[in-house]
Amino acid sequence: MSAEEIVSLIANVGFPVSLCFILLRYILQTLGEKLDRLDKSVNQLNDTIQEFDIIKIAPQSVTHQSVEKHKKYDK
Repeated sequence: MSAEEIVSLIANVGFPVSLCFILLRYILQTLGEKLDRLDKSVNQLNDTIQEFDIIKIAPQSVTHQSVEKHKKYDK
């Protein structure tokens, strides 16, 4: 927001209302950036948890019973 736009806003609606608009814009912008970072972190956590589940499940899937199950379904 340029200085001319701020002066025009103050002249049209008054200082308190203008300040509210400026602070609201700042808060929404800051909150949006933080939510984007939080979303990225949650997605990374989800990917990491899925990788751990795959590693944890993989050795169990090679058991004798699971091999027999797969043979049944392959027929």
